Amino acid sequence: MADEEGALFRCTDCGVLKGAEVGVLVTDVIAKSGISEQTFYRWKKQYVGPESDQVWEMKQLQDENGRLKQFGPT
Repeated sequence: MADEEGALFRCTDCGVLKGAEVGVLVTDVIAKSGISEQTFYRWKKQYVGPESDQVWEMKQLQDENGRLKQFGPT
């Protein structure tokens, strides 16, 4: 249950952060979500960065390559 709650929490964080990525002012995002500016920037530091997307994509590619290797050479 803790993992599910943690996943939900991270999903909520990402939604708030995505709002700021699309050009909405940070002050508007934090007012709408009801969080403090400090919380917003803490989440941003934790979940957003140039490496976070790249690491996720690399993991996805490694998983896909592992699945494809099970089929053998074509």
